[in-house]
Amino acid sequence: MTMEKNKPKFSRQSVLVTLVVILTVVNVLFITLISSEAKTVQLLKKELTGLYGQEKIIATASELSQSYKDEIELISAVFPSEQTITVFIQTIEDLLKGITNEYTFRFSSPIPLREQDKLYLPLTMTLKTDMAGLTRLLKELESMRYMTHITSISSRSPDGFTGVSEVTIVMKIYVQNPFTNI
Repeated sequence: MTMEKNKPKFSRQSVLVTLVVILTVVNVLFITLISSEAKTVQLLKKELTGLYGQEKIIATASELSQSYKDEIELISAVFPSEQTITVFIQTIEDLLKGITNEYTFRFSSPIPLREQDKLYLPLTMTLKTDMAGLTRLLKELESMRYMTHITSISSRSPDGFTGVSEVTIVMKIYVQNPFTNI
C-alpha cells in the first residue's frame, strides 16, 4: 500500500475568494493611507498659502519702512535713546547756563518709568532766576526738539514777584521704547 499524502485541495473558487479578500483589505489600507496623506497635502497647501501671505505682508512692511524712513528717523530723534540722552543733558545744561549760573538738575529715576505704552525719565531742575529768565527758559524748553512735559513749576521769591526767585521745574523727558539700543 502506498501512502498517499493528504494534500489540501484548494478549489479555484476558494483561491479567488481569498485573493479578493486580500485585495479588498489592501485596498482599504491603501485608501486610509492615501486619505491621511491627502489631508497632510491639504494642510501643507494651506500653510504655503499662509506663508505667501506673510511674505507679501513683510514685503509691504519693508516698502513702507523704506518710504517713510526719513519720517521715522525724524520722529525717533524726538525721543532720546540711551546713547543720545547725553546730547539732551548737554542741551539742558547749555540752556540753563544761558539763563543763570546757579542751577542744578537731576533725574529722579535712573531708569525710565512707564506711562501707558510710553517711557519717560523724570527730571527736576532748580535754578535762581528772575521772571524774564524763567519766561525765556520755558520758551526754550517748548522749542526744543525733544518730547517733554512739564508737570510742575514752583517758585520761592523772597524779594517779591519781580526779584530773583528759586524756581523748581519738574518735567518728563519721553525716551525711546526700548530705551536701550543694543
